[in-house]
Amino acid sequence: VFTVMDMIPEHYPEVSSPDQLASRAQLFERADRLVAISEATRDALVELFPATADKVVVIRVPVAEEPLTDLAVPEPSRYYVYVGKRQSYKDFSTAVAALALVPHDISLVVVGGGPLEAEFVQQAERLGVTDRLVAEPAPDDDRLAHLLAGSSGLVSTSLEEGFGLPPLEALQAGTRAIIAETP
Repeated sequence: VFTVMDMIPEHYPEVSSPDQLASRAQLFERADRLVAISEATRDALVELFPATADKVVVIRVPVAEEPLTDLAVPEPSRYYVYVGKRQSYKDFSTAVAALALVPHDISLVVVGGGPLEAEFVQQAERLGVTDRLVAEPAPDDDRLAHLLAGSSGLVSTSLEEGFGLPPLEALQAGTRAIIAETP
């Protein structure tokens, strides 16, 4: 049994090595059962590997149903949160570009994914928004929850997701999620 989180390595091969892609293909072929975490992942898997159709089942990622109520954040601040890696399929450059289009008192807090890559720092410099792009490279879960709860919303510019947990975490923290249209 093999769990398939997403098909991003196959759709965006630059995020994986050829060996990783070959290993995944072999796992898909050899597995007795494949567990996809969403219908979108199942559909993409079957589209790329039609022979898997009869052995794939969907078991969704569990998410707590109760909102986070103990965060004690008085009201949203003038910042938005972006969570996660900034690989090509995440389309983070669109979030940086959007920052230049909103009022100058709004910031974007970039959570997780390590330090900001030079290409995005340079883009922010070109657009004049460097002081409004704030990195939180490795916060713990409590810090993430507080950042979400205190924000004006979560921004997700991803071109593809297997499941998309950050928007659900934002909603659980009581903030809106602004997401790109993805499959």
